[in-house]
Amino acid sequence: MKAYVDESGRLREPTAQEMAEAAKQGSVPASQTKPAARKEVRLPDGTGGVILDESTQESLKACVQADGSVVMQHTCEDAKSKAGKQ
Repeated sequence: MKAYVDESGRLREPTAQEMAEAAKQGSVPASQTKPAARKEVRLPDGTGGVILDESTQESLKACVQADGSVVMQHTCEDAKSKAGKQ
């Protein structure tokens, strides 16, 4: 994940050039080279947040490891193929 900030330290949308560069480096899927729609919110206690559109969501899977432990990953590797890499 990469955050973009302006001169004042506030979060900002990445430029088209920054998104293209990030896509080349593989840090964002090529399908997400367009900045997401967002809405900044401020709660009564001063806490700030951002509501993002669905384009920023990615699926996670609960993957059972060879030792029986469970980890969250974007893709689950087959335990046998993973064991062969070690």
